[in-house]
Amino acid sequence: SIPHPGASFDAVILDRALGVHQRPTALLREAARVVRPHGRLAMVEDYDVLAEQATDGNPLHSMREWIAEGGLLCVRLRPLDIGEHHLIVAAAVAEPAEEAA
Repeated sequence: SIPHPGASFDAVILDRALGVHQRPTALLREAARVVRPHGRLAMVEDYDVLAEQATDGNPLHSMREWIAEGGLLCVRLRPLDIGEHHLIVAAAVAEPAEEAA
């Protein structure tokens, strides 16, 4: 858990954290907890690491599912090659909590 109260940050950056975490969805839920409504999450992941873990062989699909299950709205998800590094870059928005009727 992140030692900060909920809705503490405008943005959270995760740099190659999901591919090495045992429960990536739980990590994203915790990141969503500490970001303000409509706050942003930026994620950079190693494409090859996620490809090895993807049950259907598609790391983009896995990452999109993790983001949704983490309570976030994926607004951008792209593979990106920088030199010899094969990365996935994603941006997500924390959706505001449903207001009681």
